[in-house]
Amino acid sequence: MDATNLVQSIEMFENLESPSLTGRITIIDIDNVVENANIIGQEYMSLKIATPTLEEEMIDFSQNVFAIYKIVSKSATSSTDAQIFTLAFCSPELLRSNRTRISKSYTDTIDNIVENILRDSRYLNTRKKLFLETTSGIRKVIAPNIRPFTFINNLKNEALSSKYNSPHFFFFETTKGIHFKTLQGMYAAGTFGNYNTGDIESLDI
Repeated sequence: MDATNLVQSIEMFENLESPSLTGRITIIDIDNVVENANIIGQEYMSLKIATPTLEEEMIDFSQNVFAIYKIVSKSATSSTDAQIFTLAFCSPELLRSNRTRISKSYTDTIDNIVENILRDSRYLNTRKKLFLETTSGIRKVIAPNIRPFTFINNLKNEALSSKYNSPHFFFFETTKGIHFKTLQGMYAAGTFGNYNTGDIESLDI
């Protein structure tokens, strides 16, 4: 179903404490398209967003699609022929993590273990870009019948950056890809803008 002309709003959330993107999309259905398509909250959503005034690349999830997991609300508008649907979506890796468990031992650096879990078709099977900071030392770890995202979050608490000698790892997803990196590594990436706080001044003209 092409809902391009039905979309009223899209909200997308990135969080340093969340391994998955989440969001909501609100659709105004004038022609009863959503009802006829039988949306039940188990669909996939292809999304591509571009802002003409920005030079950055567009947000493109036409290949790595989102999973719709819930119909948040459904209500009628003032027009009897239209309905408003709000659908909740997330990255499909989150659903795979909730449905999968790992029972396996690993002997490798933690960043390689994380990459293996993310790429393994038995677990998260992601094809998204990965931004993994290298870690120090070979570790022997056991995944005791645990969900992939939970296991990776446990690993980040044991990881030590080989570049910054820092244990402050974060595991999160942005529109650019999936990240496993330290706070120091993020600081080193530089800034996009500088903001200053202070009193508001008025100009007497």
